[in-house]
Amino acid sequence: RLGDPIGTATSLVHLATAITELGEFTDAENALEDALDLVREAQVPQLERDIHDSLADLRERRGDLHHAIRALRRSHEIHAQMISDAGSRRLAEINAMFETEKKNAEIVRLNQERRIHTNYLAGLVGATILLALVVVLLWSRNRIQTRAARVIAEKNRELETAHDELDRASRA
Repeated sequence: RLGDPIGTATSLVHLATAITELGEFTDAENALEDALDLVREAQVPQLERDIHDSLADLRERRGDLHHAIRALRRSHEIHAQMISDAGSRRLAEINAMFETEKKNAEIVRLNQERRIHTNYLAGLVGATILLALVVVLLWSRNRIQTRAARVIAEKNRELETAHDELDRASRA
């Protein structure tokens, strides 16, 4: 695609490979250097590493061992950085998973505490209601006993009065 720096860089790498086979080392190196500039701007380390490898091979074929070694070193530096970045990302992922698990465990613990607290409150409310019912029952029973005692006392007085009247009538 036009305006796609990665596509352009990839095309330049393929062009460099083809013209290297034709023995045009200078043109191939220029194409790889142009591709390298595009890849650096786009920040694509994998492609930058591969271009440095290609430059190292090209310079070795040309007999420029000093620059071939420099390109190869740069390739290895980029590769090491990619591995380090991948390790850092993986470590960050593991840390995030650990923190997530820790938070999930805390949520479970808090939910259990909330259930225990809710059950405790429900038991307390139930006990309070039961106690209130016992108090009402005892009060009601006491009231009934008090009424019954008054009725019995009144009936006893009536009986005594009737008994006294019978005694007086039988004496007279």
